[in-house]
Amino acid sequence: MTTKYYIYNTKTHEVVDIPDDIDGRTWISLSEERYGDKYQYPAIYNMDSHTVLDQSEGLSRQGDWIMVSEASTVSPVPGVPDSVTGIPDDNAYSSESVARLYSAAFRRAPDESGLKYWTEMVNDPQISFKSVAQSFIDSAEFSSLVPSSSSDEEFCTALYQNVLGRAPDSSGLEFWTVHLGIGLFNRADVLCGLAESPENISLTESIA
Repeated sequence: MTTKYYIYNTKTHEVVDIPDDIDGRTWISLSEERYGDKYQYPAIYNMDSHTVLDQSEGLSRQGDWIMVSEASTVSPVPGVPDSVTGIPDDNAYSSESVARLYSAAFRRAPDESGLKYWTEMVNDPQISFKSVAQSFIDSAEFSSLVPSSSSDEEFCTALYQNVLGRAPDSSGLEFWTVHLGIGLFNRADVLCGLAESPENISLTESIA
């Protein structure tokens, strides 16, 4: 499967799809045949700023522009889960995972009946952990804490406070907002990821 790449503007939130939006005017694709091992491809030249973006550490960011790939949903950013959701690969979810998701969304421990209900739901083969997270986000209780009209940055900042009890670090906030802006994540992914992050697991070991 071919990895998809995007260029994202962290200030304007403009998304440039590679190769569909590489128009030969503002953006020019640099060929490996011509430039050899000078870049980590795809390498894209911006005619306005006269800079090159590629996948290398030094050139993946130029000013407000950053190059992101679908593969970067597996994040090396400290404090960010190792996968898009931070959820274990096995299909059985414990009451502890559900309790973490519950407290991450609502800033409180679940009541016994609610915990039992959602643990049964998430272990139904037809219902995913992420879909339960989305149900929480869609609830009136969650909306009272984090309004649906909030921007991606406001949403992520509020979740850091909800889940981890602190303001987001700049690298973590950028990771989530960039991937939300491009559309590689939705808000349920952020809730799942922070709920099952190592930091939150260590904070909530006594839950459930």
